[in-house]
Amino acid sequence: MREKSMIDNKVKETRSDKDIAQKQLAEMVGISRQALHAIENGLAVPSVEVALKMAVALNVKVERLFQLKEEVKPEVTDTTGALFS
Repeated sequence: MREKSMIDNKVKETRSDKDIAQKQLAEMVGISRQALHAIENGLAVPSVEVALKMAVALNVKVERLFQLKEEVKPEVTDTTGALFS
């Protein structure tokens, strides 16, 4: 059994909100319906190109579709050395 991705995605939710069928979005993006199914269920991570095509097809920013899960977000410091998240 494959391990789920560390990326949280809202592809299925966004696609459903826009009343677009899985097959239709897959065709718009140039991937198979099975590949889209795997991406929507966190079993596969799309390439940057595919993620950008999905965002364009759904008319949303790519950040709306994909984010790192909270437990894997890196700690980042600003230039003053203060920690922020």
